[in-house]
Amino acid sequence: MFDSILKKIVIGIAIPIFVAVVGWSVWTTNQVFSAQQTKISFQEYIISHNKQYDEVRELINTVQLAVKDGFQKQQEDTQELNNKLDQSIQYNSQIFLDLQRQIGELNK
Repeated sequence: MFDSILKKIVIGIAIPIFVAVVGWSVWTTNQVFSAQQTKISFQEYIISHNKQYDEVRELINTVQLAVKDGFQKQQEDTQELNNKLDQSIQYNSQIFLDLQRQIGELNK
């Protein structure tokens, strides 16, 4: 009888401990796999983020080059226009001088 009661007490204590250990091991395993999934997702996010960063950086460099090229072209065009203006002013000055000489010769 004492053995029967002792077995019941041991079983009554052992079963909850066994269930608790199994439950704890399942919970721990789930946490480990969840952490691994989170780590993998984070690594994929980092890879995607770096790819997008590189694409944006490349676009910025392209835009910078386009702006520099546009600015240089504008400077060249401005220089060309200034040269044409100078030539036109010189030509007009020569015409005015010729007109003044002609007017002076007419007044004589």
